[in-house]
Amino acid sequence: MNVNFDTRGGSAIAKQIVQYGAFASSPTAPIKTDLTFTGWFKDSSGTQAWIFTRDSVLSDLTLYAKWTTKPTFAVLYDANGSTSGAFTEQCHQL
Repeated sequence: MNVNFDTRGGSAIAKQIVQYGAFASSPTAPIKTDLTFTGWFKDSSGTQAWIFTRDSVLSDLTLYAKWTTKPTFAVLYDANGSTSGAFTEQCHQL
């Protein structure tokens, strides 16, 4: 059975060839700029998670990567009443 990985624009993951009824191996997580990989899913809409230690391969299939945006935050500096000095506004990703 062929297990294909659709990374949805992330780094490529090689397909796996697995015997009927066996478990696929969890591959290294793909990478996609400015997004966080959240897992592999049976459906392209990302509602049915594939659990590598529970879900056995019963036919050729494609697993779909799900991504979320990395949260950003702003750091605000309180000058505590000071009117001199300088700072730059910065945004950071977790």
